[in-house]
Amino acid sequence: MQVVKKILFVVIFCFFHSINGIACTATAGSAKTICKGSSTTIGAASTTGHTYYWTCNTSGFTSTMANPTVTPTVTTKYILKDSTSTCTAKDSVIITVSAPTVNVTSGSTTFCSGLSTTLNSSVSGGFTPITYSWTSNPSGFTSTSNTGVTVSPTSTTTYTLTVKDMFTCTATDNIVITVKPAPKASFIFTKDSSCSGTPISFKDKSTGAISGTTYLWDFGNGTSTTQNPSNTYNIIGAGYLTYSVKLVVNNNNGCKDSINNNVHIAYKPDVTLLSVDSFTWCYYTSSTPNYIDTLINGSTTKSTNSNYDIDWGDGTSHYINSSFNTTNHKYTKAGFFNLTFKVTGGNGCINSKTYKEFSGSNPGNPLSSKGNTTGCIGDSVTFTLDTSATADDAPGTNYLFQFDDGSSSFSLIAPLTTNKIKHLFTKTACGITTTNYFTLSCTSSNPCGFTSNTSGSILVSEKPKSSFSLQPKDTGCLNQIIKITNTSKSGNKVYFKVSYLCDSTYDNNWLVTPSTGWSFVSSTNSTSKNPQLQFSSTGIYSIKLKIANTTKSSPICGIDSAVKQITICDKPIAKYTTIPPANMCLVKSIKFSNTTTTYCKPTYKWTCSRSSGWGFVSPSKDTSASPTLQFTDTGIFVIRLTAKNSCDTSFHDTTIIIKDKPYVSLPANKSYCGNQTLSFSSSNASHTPTYKPSRGTISAYSWTITPASGFSYTSGSSTASNPTISFTTAAGTSTTYTVILKATNECGTSAPDTQLITINPIPKTSTGSAKIICWGASTSIGGSPSASLGITPYSYNWTSTPSGYTSTVANPTVSPTITTKYFLTVTDKNGCNSND
Repeated sequence: MQVVKKILFVVIFCFFHSINGIACTATAGSAKTICKGSSTTIGAASTTGHTYYWTCNTSGFTSTMANPTVTPTVTTKYILKDSTSTCTAKDSVIITVSAPTVNVTSGSTTFCSGLSTTLNSSVSGGFTPITYSWTSNPSGFTSTSNTGVTVSPTSTTTYTLTVKDMFTCTATDNIVITVKPAPKASFIFTKDSSCSGTPISFKDKSTGAISGTTYLWDFGNGTSTTQNPSNTYNIIGAGYLTYSVKLVVNNNNGCKDSINNNVHIAYKPDVTLLSVDSFTWCYYTSSTPNYIDTLINGSTTKSTNSNYDIDWGDGTSHYINSSFNTTNHKYTKAGFFNLTFKVTGGNGCINSKTYKEFSGSNPGNPLSSKGNTTGCIGDSVTFTLDTSATADDAPGTNYLFQFDDGSSSFSLIAPLTTNKIKHLFTKTACGITTTNYFTLSCTSSNPCGFTSNTSGSILVSEKPKSSFSLQPKDTGCLNQIIKITNTSKSGNKVYFKVSYLCDSTYDNNWLVTPSTGWSFVSSTNSTSKNPQLQFSSTGIYSIKLKIANTTKSSPICGIDSAVKQITICDKPIAKYTTIPPANMCLVKSIKFSNTTTTYCKPTYKWTCSRSSGWGFVSPSKDTSASPTLQFTDTGIFVIRLTAKNSCDTSFHDTTIIIKDKPYVSLPANKSYCGNQTLSFSSSNASHTPTYKPSRGTISAYSWTITPASGFSYTSGSSTASNPTISFTTAAGTSTTYTVILKATNECGTSAPDTQLITINPIPKTSTGSAKIICWGASTSIGGSPSASLGITPYSYNWTSTPSGYTSTVANPTVSPTITTKYFLTVTDKNGCNSND
């Protein structure tokens, strides 16, 4: 910075001074009451020559206005200090704040439609009297009561209470009454006064039901939770009976309703019929039956019955009578007959009942002894019936067959239409019966008696069930011992000649294919129960177990076998290849080709030694066999492939060095006053260039400066890494130089970075010539001009010795009382300055 100094002396010979006085008063204004949130003006109009300063008894408020506007939130005292040059006065004013509050409550805020609740309120603050105004949304409700307001909303409603005090200050509060829709129970039913035994259909006609609504019906003789149920009333007697049916509808918001309706049911007449012979006639000769049955009316509603109808069931005409007491009927053939007794009551309701009439003799039995019968589980065995033994049985005679193997019984009805029955055996008698064989029994029965017969010594053998497990289960490794556990279920063969002995032993026969690449180990062989295998070659092997009952001859139930496969694997050897780009410069992606060797497909996991600067290119991921990786940063990356199967884990690492174009940067822009010689090196922090080679080697540097003139290299050149450059500018003119830096390595040339260097001119300062004046006189100081050669506008700063004088104008007028030296500092627009 250039500094020009010059001494300016001014000699003063005379001095004069005078002061005038002004009176003062203070007016804070009148006390007021306002609503909270409102504003008011305090004080009075401003008077010339007065200064004002307001404070209050609560912190936070000051003002220098004569009549400021205030917005207090609580009652506040404002104090005014009114001053003039000769006196000070004080006054105060109290602004009262009215702030009523209201709180609305309700006995219940949530209920079902059709109910009511009471709204209450409490008010605090404000000045009485207080007025109350209730409104609602939806609209329709108003009230001026302060509390105890009863409301009955039909839908969710917001009730708002507004209160107003004597100063018209208001407060509001509201409450939401949630109304849950309630159902309205209703139902209809089909045909009142129906006869007993007729299903009555009930249909729900309720309204207001929503999702989740439940229904509870009480019919008087039972309940139901179905929305549209049916119910049957079964009552015997004369006349009618009334049932009160109740429906309760409850929706899922807790609201319910109920309704009762009466249902009238007509009684059914009683259909009790008595037989002198208990509806059964047994004869013991082969002659044609002539059976006469005498019937007696046993109806308990005989006095009100209007008609009777008897269908004898043998094809003859009905017996119809309006006043039946006793009657009889002759049956001329054997068998069962369905006698139907139908009664019409005095109310028109009809009831009927079927009675079984039987004419016949005690039955024969079709089961003959077959002798020893053999078979296997799953076989169907045929038994021949002796139909001649049942030739004289009355039609309808029942033949009940039962095997004692736990199966269900079954029946045939006379007359028999087949002489064969078949049965499928699903189990052996071994361990189930004490005899180790099954039997078949048959019981013939009718109302005249029963006959039983049994056929035994049914021998059922069981084939063994082959099964086994492997450890490991389905995949093993070379030279690993594979353990086989025989889990076969032993069968049973029943022998005739040895007191029906059950034999559960069986033979084992193990087969492995292919026949090479393996061997039995641990002293086991192909007939061992639980052999062990060891495999010397990879591949898929089939292991088969064949078992059969141990007998001297071929087993009657055959051979069973089971097969499992096992895959034999070797240890994986993780490998991969990649072709990195030339010079290993930053690239978008690199393909990794997996060359892992193993018989069994392994799982893969790719990892990197760095957590950032790389990633997988979709759809590749860390478990892909041959992924593509993308690198977004320079550096050293160790890529690991881990290959794992059930036998072992291995990994393979490759180190990849990723380079990039170099990076350069220059410090922030810089401005100077006057010509400069600057070193672009570490010795000058304002101009130190930063070079990052990005894992490469920088081979060239490039400096470019615009404009092309006004500068020169004093050390180094435009291709040096750290040159020294001299920058100049003309008087009265600022010059901005654009310095551009680039660097080059084997990956290319960096992006440029720029620093702007501005050289500003230094202004010239002039205080003018020294002067001598009389005491009491004035004079102008400063040059003509006081500042030049800089960039306008200028700023001026005058000081003096002795001290006490300052000025910021270019040519001030001074009136010194003694000889004084004046100093001037001029600063231009760019902050460059000089002194005089």
